[in-house]
Amino acid sequence: MIDLSADPLDLSDLSKINYSLYSLQMNPFPAIGIPEEAPSTTADRREILEEFRRSLSRTLFDNKKTIMVVTGDFGAGKSHILKYFRFKVNVQLLQDEKVLAIYVKTVGRNFRDLYLNFVDGISRDFFSELASSIVKKQMEDLGDAKLRKFVFDKELDKIEDLAKVNVDSYLRGSRSLDFFKSIRAKYSGISNSNAIYAILNLAHPVYSSAAWRWLLGESISKEEMFQILVDGFVGDVKESQSTLIGIIEFLLNAKLNAVTILIDELEKLTLIPRNLREVYMDDIRHFIDDMPAKVFVILAITPTAYNDINQFETALTRRLAGTEQELRFFTPDDTKELIARYLKLGRKTQYVPSNFKETSAEFFPFTFGAIERIDSRSKGLISKIITLCREGIELGIVQRKRLIDEEIIDSVKL
Repeated sequence: MIDLSADPLDLSDLSKINYSLYSLQMNPFPAIGIPEEAPSTTADRREILEEFRRSLSRTLFDNKKTIMVVTGDFGAGKSHILKYFRFKVNVQLLQDEKVLAIYVKTVGRNFRDLYLNFVDGISRDFFSELASSIVKKQMEDLGDAKLRKFVFDKELDKIEDLAKVNVDSYLRGSRSLDFFKSIRAKYSGISNSNAIYAILNLAHPVYSSAAWRWLLGESISKEEMFQILVDGFVGDVKESQSTLIGIIEFLLNAKLNAVTILIDELEKLTLIPRNLREVYMDDIRHFIDDMPAKVFVILAITPTAYNDINQFETALTRRLAGTEQELRFFTPDDTKELIARYLKLGRKTQYVPSNFKETSAEFFPFTFGAIERIDSRSKGLISKIITLCREGIELGIVQRKRLIDEEIIDSVKL
């Protein structure tokens, strides 16, 4: 007989999993082997990390535009290393050196896809904060007397020093389009006005939604276009290229000293019919040629796909030649380093048990045998190493095993 009295899913006693059995605050290994959005560690990769440092240095200090191609099979850690680069740049360089790293999740099927993924990779919050900071700086530069010329709101006009008013209040009570034109005049070298006005309007309390939808390539009404001072849409490849270059130029002129663009899944090019692929590859080549100095572009692709697109020499392949860095599968020592680094990130305390001969402080709770089994089962694929470690910890907690041994690792499904 079926017991119908029990609730199939009772969440009333839901609580945080306690990993203290393993001296961990949490399970530090990313869920199901998918690279976390902000990976704070990596292992091995010394050659590619050093090349990244050199290329970024040339970009930032020598006024260069730089390209790197990262090759690696599926699971070798391409997405992980790109997101690691983004994390390190934005944590260590964005504030002081004014270097921004943008992760583009895939090239998609055409340049408009690339543009949209670029905008998504920056995020609305970053654009909005940038716009507000530019508006505030212009308010301070113009001063009270000039700011007052744009004001139509009588209550706003009564305030003694308009330069000290918050951005929302000033834009709401003034002729914002005329004010934005005064900012646009500072960037006369940038040809794409639409990109500048769309970004500036993200600071506007009323028009920010229309501006963001325009940046996302959505259709907006003629009235909304007039309100944010744009004409046309980001509806085709030409507009996508022009707008993307305009955004980068604006970022470099308004706030940043360098931009790093990390483009993943270049292998998607090989899924496109050859005639369309060649057109798209030429669009990417034009973007590389047209992008300003102080831009560092990294493209990630599988070796098979890279060989495929190199079968016939093109303008793009000529520009990529000689920039390749290969991500190899992990050796046993690399696997050990990765596990130790992740465990260090998750430690609850400095104390770990030292009375187990089957393991050591840096690898606890994994036994030496478990680590060997992880290496053999993963075959050096980072995604599988992470999955085996994460699920091994989860199973160990459920079973209240003091150590994670080969038996637990063997029971993890891949």
